[in-house]
Amino acid sequence: AFSILAYASFGVTVEEFKSPQYSLISIVQMLVGQFDYNVIKDSSPVMAPIFYACFVLSIYLVMMSIFLAIIINQYEILSNISEEDEFDFVVYVRTGVSQLKQNIR
Repeated sequence: AFSILAYASFGVTVEEFKSPQYSLISIVQMLVGQFDYNVIKDSSPVMAPIFYACFVLSIYLVMMSIFLAIIINQYEILSNISEEDEFDFVVYVRTGVSQLKQNIR
C-alpha cells in the first residue's frame, strides 16, 4: 500500500518512485535506512512528512508487535515450568528447543 501511495504521490518528479516496481524497491530501502528524505520533501513538501510519518509509525507498530509476541511466548514457556525446576537452566533450554521444533513443523 505504501509503495502505491509513494508512486502516486512522488512518481512524477522523483526517479526512485517512477514506477510501482521502483517504488517498492525504494520502500524496502527505506526499511533498511538507505533513503534520502530530502528528495521526496523537495518533490512534495506537504505529502512527504505525512507519508514518512505514517510509514515509520506503521513499521514501528509492526516491529513492536513482533517483539511483544516473542516476549509473551517466552513468558508462557517459563510459566509452564514447575516451581521446583524454576531456576533449572537445562529444563528451560529443553523446553524452549522443543517448542521451537513444534513451531517449525
